[in-house]
Amino acid sequence: MCKNCGEEKFLVNAKGWCADCQKAKNRGENVNKPSTGHKKQSVEGYHTEERQRLRMANFERKKERMRIDDEVYLKVFNIKPHKCEECGAPLPDVFLCEDGSVMSRWQYSHIITKGSRPDIRRDPDNFNRLCMEHHHKWEFGDRTSMSIYEANLKIMEMLRERYKR
Repeated sequence: MCKNCGEEKFLVNAKGWCADCQKAKNRGENVNKPSTGHKKQSVEGYHTEERQRLRMANFERKKERMRIDDEVYLKVFNIKPHKCEECGAPLPDVFLCEDGSVMSRWQYSHIITKGSRPDIRRDPDNFNRLCMEHHHKWEFGDRTSMSIYEANLKIMEMLRERYKR
């Protein structure tokens, strides 16, 4: 059953939608309302307590991941100098904002990306502290031209040895 229109049809995407609903969305039609040639039936209870419960569970998991990440950022904050490791630009020397959140989370740059090796994401040795410009360059630019590249290659090798699969 399509989770959007409620009709018994073959589902075509991870959202649990039928081809008609997906096509309507692709055409830019409001798929939450009936569209020409495609009747939307209401699905009783779809946007109710169960959906809210799932949203809250996801939110709680994300908060817990961020709390654990913040503990690692504090370790990195305490062991690395308060300057960009590439250009020497000053970075915040205060860890928390007045509201209790981590200041400038962007300054903590993974050497080996979280996506490629999630098992290494929280190892303090897997971080550089970088200004925003150089964090962006490390993630999306020509990292081979960066002065930290050779040192990071050695760190990568050490981490891969430590976390052999």
